[in-house]
Amino acid sequence: YQRRVRGFQLKMSRVKRVFSVEEMYQSIQDELKKESRVFVLFFGNEDATGKSWCPDCAVAQPAIRSAFSLHPSNLLIEVPVGERESWKQRPENAYRHLNELQVSRIPTLVKWTKEGVKGMLVEDEAADSSKLSTFFSH
Repeated sequence: YQRRVRGFQLKMSRVKRVFSVEEMYQSIQDELKKESRVFVLFFGNEDATGKSWCPDCAVAQPAIRSAFSLHPSNLLIEVPVGERESWKQRPENAYRHLNELQVSRIPTLVKWTKEGVKGMLVEDEAADSSKLSTFFSH
């Protein structure tokens, strides 16, 4: 969305949370009709306090959101992969078997373009501010 600040119109970063593989793919397709790329973040579900059960996700999410906020024309689709048990002990988890990529570790941040998956940052890479800056910029 856009916000007016002291006479200037600023575009704000857009974040959308989805809860199924189908909704994720539909959101990616819809965005790529308008933009050249979209970012998708796979992470462990959050508890009532907003903290993910996944320690790496809890560290990476603030860094990702901070770096992403500098790129207002993009969309970040957040995809919670499930509770700890449904991720750790269930190899049939739907996000582990996507056509374009198999998400085996979280957090996983994906750059999606009209040509398909064009890059990923996985686990501690997704918390590295330098890597995030480059990832969102190019």
